[in-house]
Amino acid sequence: MRMGPFYLVFLFAICFASTGGAQPAPLPGNVNVMQTDNSSGLPSGVTMTATYIEPGVNRLTLHFEASPTAPLVTNKLVDVYAGNSLNAIYRISVSVVAASPFPCSVPSLLPIDQSTQAVLLSNLTPGCSVEVWAGDSSGLAPVGVSLPGASVSRVPLPRRLDPGTVVRVLQASGTVTTTFTDPLIVENNYVTNRYDNERSGWNLNETTLTVDRARGLAKICEHMVDGPIRAQPLFVQDVDIPGKGKHNLVFIATDADSVWAFDADSCVPNDKGLWVDTAGNPSPRNLADSASGERAVTAADLTSAWPAGSDPGCAIMLGITATPAIDRTTNTLYVLGLLIKNNRLIYRLHALDITTGHDQPGSPVEISDATVQFRGLSFNAALQGARPGLLLDKSVAYIGFGSHCEIGNYHGWVLAYDANIPGSPGFLGQFGVFNTSPAGADGAGVWQSGLGLAADGDGTIYLITGNGNFDPDTGSYADTVLNLRLPTNPTAREMEVVNFFQPADYSTRTTTVDLGSGGAVLLSRPDPGPITAPIVPKRFILAAGQSGFSYLINRDCINCNGNPEVVWRPRAELATPMTLIWLSRVSWNLEVFTEGPRTIQGRWERAYITPAPFFLYKLSHCSGCRQSSRITAESRPIARLRR
Repeated sequence: MRMGPFYLVFLFAICFASTGGAQPAPLPGNVNVMQTDNSSGLPSGVTMTATYIEPGVNRLTLHFEASPTAPLVTNKLVDVYAGNSLNAIYRISVSVVAASPFPCSVPSLLPIDQSTQAVLLSNLTPGCSVEVWAGDSSGLAPVGVSLPGASVSRVPLPRRLDPGTVVRVLQASGTVTTTFTDPLIVENNYVTNRYDNERSGWNLNETTLTVDRARGLAKICEHMVDGPIRAQPLFVQDVDIPGKGKHNLVFIATDADSVWAFDADSCVPNDKGLWVDTAGNPSPRNLADSASGERAVTAADLTSAWPAGSDPGCAIMLGITATPAIDRTTNTLYVLGLLIKNNRLIYRLHALDITTGHDQPGSPVEISDATVQFRGLSFNAALQGARPGLLLDKSVAYIGFGSHCEIGNYHGWVLAYDANIPGSPGFLGQFGVFNTSPAGADGAGVWQSGLGLAADGDGTIYLITGNGNFDPDTGSYADTVLNLRLPTNPTAREMEVVNFFQPADYSTRTTTVDLGSGGAVLLSRPDPGPITAPIVPKRFILAAGQSGFSYLINRDCINCNGNPEVVWRPRAELATPMTLIWLSRVSWNLEVFTEGPRTIQGRWERAYITPAPFFLYKLSHCSGCRQSSRITAESRPIARLRR
């Protein structure tokens, strides 16, 4: 039982008897105050809130609140009925006594969405524990606890919360707690490439864009921007813009190094967005500081920086090409821009406040030969192209680099930076560096047709490299699915290889067929429960590239570098990354929608929403079969969505 002081009075309750007895069952997790012959209910000015029955352990948690004007009471008997697994009436003694000073403050809970891995709290009292509770109208359950050492801190969640979940937080000292924070609802935002870090592209909580409505898609608005758009648009709901109130925002990043913040619910001619410049005029945020002589990169800049004889057709305006990533808890958009500074090309990682477009404290950081090295190699911004979407995982920002049309002595790079709390010591500090071809040979770029680096929340990131040299003994990983982690040595910078996989036939290929033309998509199949036959692995990497083959790989394979278990390798007529994935928790099926330019056995039509048809692969677990459980594959077209 939990007890708590509030304002001027202190509430004390003791559970001393259980009378049992059948009562109408309350909603799951709820507890009802019952008035019986022994009690007339709670004392005046006292309420009982946010109660919870913990399944399986028969433990009842009660939170009481007393108003500042509640009269003092001694040993007031109250019967509390607890349904569900307890199914009993508990008689408690409630006392309201004068409050003594309480050392813990009521925390402030910052916004949360479906991507949040750790809630962010402010106004904390160091030394007081923090409890995070989550649930719905039927009750709340504890989902996180921490003992912060600072007034601003994070509490990790055991899993990401579904949109619509109610979250409340309190602080405690022993058995005495503060009041709960006001309820906060988990939002449903598009804050990263393909919706989630698994890169599934599937929003299970979508209610507006249904299949029926998708058949009638039509343009309702357009906005002119200042350059080509290669990054995916992002969306955040209810962003509080200074002086303008809350708006649903769409963020657009361009090759002119600009980030635009448009109101998603309005269509104003010649709209410049909701952010303003230093003069107070609506304006996008440009990452290049023109006052310091910085500017966006032009085709001429690239031509002059590349080796003689390079393909001039590849020299185009390049600025922000990688999809940014947003941390809703800090209202921070992480974005990478290529620009000219002091007559040389550099990349710069910015952390922008999504309410204003201004840099957060500690932002930006430069990414160039002066700041990035690996085993004697220096990063060359003129030769490295940033195509994969940025990844935010466990408060770390990851960035991948490939080439510009395979020009010059390029490499594949993966960089990691602190993305925890803006303004904190070490914010945007470099955590890790990895080079995919450090042994003198070039290649093995990380480009993935723009698909973001993937992660499943355990600290491992997943990526696929392009063509080049493959020699794991020297650290070269071309045409490889790579699983990386941050260095275990805190003083080191070199990221560590957890596992890798290269298709067996790639070493004998005589033509360039990038495995890394697509990115890794992470799939998980729920455990169907005890069965007599062995079951297939539950966590997979889905990889596909230009060869036309797809690979479903067991990502939990231990100590199997280069030869993990490939569960499935169908001939899939596709040349671009997986775009939509759906996981059915009821039937334990995985349905994979892919995009490809060709037909299979003449059965596919081109009457679809893109120039190429979509294909669906259904991976079914045979839980009722006598033979060993297996995964099978079938192919069929999905709905014909015309332009």
